[in-house]
Amino acid sequence: MKAVIYGRQSSGDDDFSESVELQIEKCKALAEREHIEVIGVFSDNNTSGKTFPTGSESIAEMDLAFQAWFREQTARKKYRSGLGDVLKRLDEIDYIIVWDITRLYRPVTGSFLESYVNQQLTAHHIKVLTANNGVVDFSSFN
Repeated sequence: MKAVIYGRQSSGDDDFSESVELQIEKCKALAEREHIEVIGVFSDNNTSGKTFPTGSESIAEMDLAFQAWFREQTARKKYRSGLGDVLKRLDEIDYIIVWDITRLYRPVTGSFLESYVNQQLTAHHIKVLTANNGVVDFSSFN
């Protein structure tokens, strides 16, 4: 089994946010315990989980809920290159390992982001292994 690790630290509005380094350390320990080969480590620093991965710009531009949310933000970062790099590797892996599912996304009500990411994972039969909550299998997740 192969995996990539993804860490993301929020833009600072969470009450508690694990550092990216600590997230990655915990994810590597989990991969070792589960005998999963890690073939890449990716991260996004100081980035909201409400932003889209690179490679999905056309979808984000059509997402009216996301665009409305983004207009109200002071940060100008619309896309996450680390998550975009993870999605480019989906054909090579069985798992994405994250500290918590919220590292992948934090939904904006009515946004396409959650559906977009979940569809990519389902289409590629990827399971998400979280260091603090177990496995999320999107083929049976609703």
